[in-house]
Amino acid sequence: MKYVPKQQVSYSKKTKLILYTLGIAILAFLLYIQYYQKKMQVETIDMCSIIRTTIIDISFSNGNRKSKLYFRNSQNEVKHVNVNYSECQEYKHGDTITVYANDESDWYEIAPSTLRHSSQKD
Repeated sequence: MKYVPKQQVSYSKKTKLILYTLGIAILAFLLYIQYYQKKMQVETIDMCSIIRTTIIDISFSNGNRKSKLYFRNSQNEVKHVNVNYSECQEYKHGDTITVYANDESDWYEIAPSTLRHSSQKD
């Protein structure tokens, strides 16, 4: 068999500019999303109301998405708080959790004291 080298693809300057611009825009968007989530987390913990509630449902996701603990807020609406998959496995229906609630933006964070870690078990 005779070796046939692959031809190199040559992009025009305009195509390269579009690709670089698109790449930078996607990176900027991802950084903004991360910044926004952190900002909301800090605001929720700083200016919060605290809710002690029971878990009514659990949604496990061990992919890129966070797992969710569902609960009812003070208006009896079903809401959720995101937790890591490993932390989510430590909870079951009916467990009581403490949640910080940002009423202005409908954002909820689980209280760090509520989180259970496998390494802390006896």
